[in-house]
Amino acid sequence: MATRYTRSLGSTDKQGVAKEKVDTMRIILSKDGNHHDQQINEWETLWQDNITPWDLGETTPLLSDELHKGLHNHLSYIRKYRDYRVLVPGCGTGYDLFTIAKHISSCANYSPKFDSSFVVVGLDVSPTSLQKADKAIREMMDNDDNDINDLSSQVDIQLKHGDFFKIQNEWVLYSTIDCFLQNRNETRDENLNQDWSPFDFIFDYTFFCALSPKLREKWAMTMTKLIKPQGGKLLTIMFPILENLDPNKPLRGPPFPVKVQDYKSVLEPLGWKVIDGPRVSEKSVEIRKHQELICWWEYDPS
Repeated sequence: MATRYTRSLGSTDKQGVAKEKVDTMRIILSKDGNHHDQQINEWETLWQDNITPWDLGETTPLLSDELHKGLHNHLSYIRKYRDYRVLVPGCGTGYDLFTIAKHISSCANYSPKFDSSFVVVGLDVSPTSLQKADKAIREMMDNDDNDINDLSSQVDIQLKHGDFFKIQNEWVLYSTIDCFLQNRNETRDENLNQDWSPFDFIFDYTFFCALSPKLREKWAMTMTKLIKPQGGKLLTIMFPILENLDPNKPLRGPPFPVKVQDYKSVLEPLGWKVIDGPRVSEKSVEIRKHQELICWWEYDPS
């Protein structure tokens, strides 16, 4: 079980090195007793020391596939509202932020309403993570095969430093990257687009499982506060789903093992409903296959 558990993190290192990184990560995070507030500084330590076994080092293939399928009416939703706000908590190195930004701009460009404005927010407690994300996103923009300057809609990627469980106006803006500026190295005015309205779409992958199981109910309540009522959507990649765990032993993590019911038990009482899934995706990376499920949720408090 320990070997499978370690390999599921997605590290490209040899198995022994990966296990060592996971063990080191857990030691660092547990030295303050697994208390969330105390762990915040330890996540920064992990990023500084490059102990990041959860980081795939690339865009999540599964996310790209879900967006390209055009599921759940993203296109018509973006056309209808003309603006669109996305949140990725625990954004790490930011690969998925750029993927989402490109998708949104492509969808919006089918609409005649070119004055729309869209924001993709990447949130992390680690300044080093955000620094890496800023660099990675700019490099992806420079290396992108498509001429995204031809896209008419403005899409800002905002990197924010803060605690997911704090209210939005306590999140501190680290940087704002306009994906479609003529000067790719330009940074927009940091006072621009300081919008604290709810989000239309939230993406959670390796965030839920990084939290102590004691925080899962609070995670759901925070998601509910952050999402737009009547149609806001949440995409969860449930990971790592591990079977045959001893119920008499405490869960060991992060990443803490999850079950579908772990999500349902905290989301459904608050007005969330499953609109697709849980299901397997053929786009899961090889070392995570059979250990993750896709599930789309919609929030409707009525």
